[in-house]
Amino acid sequence: MYSPSRLRQGYAYLWAIFTLGVIAVLAAAAAPSLQQVNDVSRVNSAAETLTQLGLGVDSFNLYVKRGGASFTTPALLSDLTTTVGIAPAGCTTQSYNQTAITAWATHAPFTPFVVPAGGLWTPIGRVNDAPSRTAATEAVTRTSTSDPYFIQIPSVDVSLARMLDLAIDATPSSTTGALQYTATAADSTVLVSYLVTLAHSPAC
Repeated sequence: MYSPSRLRQGYAYLWAIFTLGVIAVLAAAAAPSLQQVNDVSRVNSAAETLTQLGLGVDSFNLYVKRGGASFTTPALLSDLTTTVGIAPAGCTTQSYNQTAITAWATHAPFTPFVVPAGGLWTPIGRVNDAPSRTAATEAVTRTSTSDPYFIQIPSVDVSLARMLDLAIDATPSSTTGALQYTATAADSTVLVSYLVTLAHSPAC
């Protein structure tokens, strides 16, 4: 015959097992929601980074002139926070000159965070240091004032790319708007391209 104390101990064990089971079920049910919250946070952070980089490129275009009204785009995104020298600018027909270097020193930096050489990491991937004039291919140098200026993040999970598109454009489309991305690859990742609006003047 079991003593009352042993019966109480047995009930306590059963209650503990039951409680752990309930916690496990609740955790399993909540995991997708927690993952979605985490994904939204990552995407919003990446969207803010792309927006700040785009504003930085536009400011660079306004202030870093080669003389007169010759607007200049950054050859690399790291040029937004790293001193430029006598070197090719953001177009095959342009180079930074002394006027541009002096203007850079007067107005830089152009983003509230450091953009390192080699690319800037975001929660969804690394932003390429080199921009591109095409949304479908990485780091294709601009050649004329009619060429767009894309900031790119390669190898982004397609579901995150769709969320980023919604965050930036409101109306998702992989081929139009400020945020574009390539067709899904075999590994379900895409090249994300953010179109910079150069508000001050067409620039090469």
